[in-house]
Amino acid sequence: MIVCVSPNPLVRPTLQDEPAAQPARIRLALHHVGPEFVSRLGPDHELTMQLLTTRAPSEGSLGLWNDAIRDDLAIYNLAVRKQGPLSFFAVATLSDASLAECRAGRYGEGEANARQGARGVQ
Repeated sequence: MIVCVSPNPLVRPTLQDEPAAQPARIRLALHHVGPEFVSRLGPDHELTMQLLTTRAPSEGSLGLWNDAIRDDLAIYNLAVRKQGPLSFFAVATLSDASLAECRAGRYGEGEANARQGARGVQ
């Protein structure tokens, strides 16, 4: 392990193998913030919904497709109940879920959700 130290005292030393640890740290942060929002604001609060719509693509970028799909479909179901099936949140999160499903190799589910979202906006 090599420690890289900056001459600037405001920059913390970094470990060369630190980037390998980043996905685990990001995953940990992603799963600790959501429950705090839900407990303080409630599951159907606008900020909680926005947090989950941000968390899902972050999970996808780490290859955590099942987590991304779970979050997108949870927001989709919540948005349908709260705002209706034609709301931006409902259509956008169903579209995001269908993309994540296809990237996870779940093509049938992805296609079905993409078609359902497209029918909703026609």
